[in-house]
Amino acid sequence: RRMALPALLVLGSLLAASDPSVGRDFHIGHSGWNGLSRMSEMARGLGCPVEPVHQLDWSKLDGQDILWVVHPEARLDEDAAISFLGAGGRMILADDFGQSASLLSRLGIERVTGPLPPGSLLYRQNPSLPVATRSRETPIARATSELVANHTAHFRSALPATYEFTAGVGLVIEGRVQRGRFVAIADSSVFINNMLELNSNRDFLARLLVETCRVHRDRILLLYGPIVGRGQ
Repeated sequence: RRMALPALLVLGSLLAASDPSVGRDFHIGHSGWNGLSRMSEMARGLGCPVEPVHQLDWSKLDGQDILWVVHPEARLDEDAAISFLGAGGRMILADDFGQSASLLSRLGIERVTGPLPPGSLLYRQNPSLPVATRSRETPIARATSELVANHTAHFRSALPATYEFTAGVGLVIEGRVQRGRFVAIADSSVFINNMLELNSNRDFLARLLVETCRVHRDRILLLYGPIVGRGQ
C-alpha cells in the first residue's frame, strides 16, 4: 500500500491510512490521499478532460485520444499499443508493480522492482520517498529540477532518462515509436493527490499535460485497474 507523506508536511488534504479511500487508488472522483481528483481538476482546467476507461476498444481510438495507463492490473495488448503509438498516438505509462512489464520491454525499458542503488537522494531522509533529478533538457523536464517518488520501482534502458535517481537508474523516460510518443514513469503514485501537494510534482504534471494535450481538442483516457481491451 502507498505511504502517505510525513505528517510534518502539515498537508491539509492528507488523510489517515484508515480512510475509506483504501482500495480506491487512482479514482478521479476520490479526493483522499490516494485518489486522482486533483490531477483530474488540473487537466480539466487546462482544457483536457479525463475520462476513466476500464473497457478499451482500440479500434475506436483516434488522434484526439491520449492514453494514460496507471498501474494496470491486467496485461495490455502489446501489439495494439505499439500500433497505436506507431500511428501517431500518445501514451503516458505510469506503473511500478502492475502488469506493464512486457509492454515496457517492447519499448526498450526494463522495470526493476528491487531497492534503489546506494547514493539515491531521499526526501527528508525517508527511504520510501526517493528523489529523482533532471538529467535531460526536454520540454517536459523544464517543469522542475526534481521529482519525488513513493515506494517506486525504477527503469534501466538504453534510452536516456529524463529524470533519474542515480546514473542509469531512471524514473521517467521519454521515447518515440514511429510517429507516436510515450512517457514512461516507474511510479504510478506520482500523480496521486498526496504527492501533488509537492510543488515539484505538481509542476511536472502541469507541464506533462501542456506538452502532450492540445487544449480543447484532445481528451485523456485514463486506464487503471483490471483493464479489458478489444479491437485493433
